[in-house]
Amino acid sequence: MAQLVEPYGSDCTLTRIEYLKAFTVKEKTIYQQLSLLNEFSNFVQGFAYIATEQCERTIQEIQSLSKPNQPSVQMISRQSKRPPTLFKTNSFTATAQEIVETYGTARYQ
Repeated sequence: MAQLVEPYGSDCTLTRIEYLKAFTVKEKTIYQQLSLLNEFSNFVQGFAYIATEQCERTIQEIQSLSKPNQPSVQMISRQSKRPPTLFKTNSFTATAQEIVETYGTARYQ
């Protein structure tokens, strides 16, 4: 039991239990996103919203991870749904935006 509250690793400020909790949350998030994909016989289909200025870089990153002579990404710019709002933040506004994203905005009636 004492191992769970000791620092995990030499350069880590987290205890072992905090590290395991963070790892579990990360893995759960990954599997939740993977479950949103549609699987077909020879490909997997998923949808993502990417900021316009990050499209080219994102495609290059995905293609660098793929095998040669196999297409990995196909861009389809159909927008049947409204894309989510992207707020660009700086160090001053990041904290306030994080609070809004976490708790939402007040809806007074």
